Amino acid sequence: MNLSQLLSRVAVLTALFALTTAMDETGCESEDSANVVQSRVHQSYWLLYDAEQDVTYARAQFRLGNAVGTTLVLSDGATVAFDERAMGFNELLDWHETSFAGQLPSGQFVYDDLNESRFANVANLPGPVDVPTDFPAVLLRDGALELQWLGSPLGPGESLAVVIAQDANRFNFQRWETRERGATSIVLDAQRMGRLPLGGAVITLRRWFETTPDDTAEAGGVLRTTYQSEERFFELR
Repeated sequence: MNLSQLLSRVAVLTALFALTTAMDETGCESEDSANVVQSRVHQSYWLLYDAEQDVTYARAQFRLGNAVGTTLVLSDGATVAFDERAMGFNELLDWHETSFAGQLPSGQFVYDDLNESRFANVANLPGPVDVPTDFPAVLLRDGALELQWLGSPLGPGESLAVVIAQDANRFNFQRWETRERGATSIVLDAQRMGRLPLGGAVITLRRWFETTPDDTAEAGGVLRTTYQSEERFFELR
């Protein structure tokens, strides 16, 4: 993969994360958490394993009041960590983050606010998911395809998304999603397939789970965990 392809992949995955996590990635102006009532700090946590990169990311975002409030940067005296590893603030993506080599199946987010209150929430990754081994090397755009993924059926609260992007320009993509409990496959319809350009393409699967954290302040929060498959390259005709 050359530098241009790598930068394209990073950019499109960042954009796609927003579709499945609703976490802010706009780089908007943030406020210090010391300026708000601590009980009004909304907590969002996200544990993601990227099988293509073999990296696990732990991310936390704090907002004023609710999931769409002003993004907060933790002031001195407040901290957030995952498995005892401190999470630094990413100014571009407006969240606190740390990463680990390899797959980390579970771990604990711990947030200490300025009132010396501690909130601890365990996150567990969903089961692995992958593109089937018999996925065609060449795929026609004018017909639908039922994709049966490698991995267990969807459980309660789980979702699965399929993203197919143009290899040369990964901002040019189509996305399919199912939340049907017990599902083992998803239909890729011809209409959306036909919107993709001819030529090299890449498919990625993402399985995720969303719930309410057990331990939050008055403003509540959300906890999401994601398993993202390795990429598979093919040709669209």
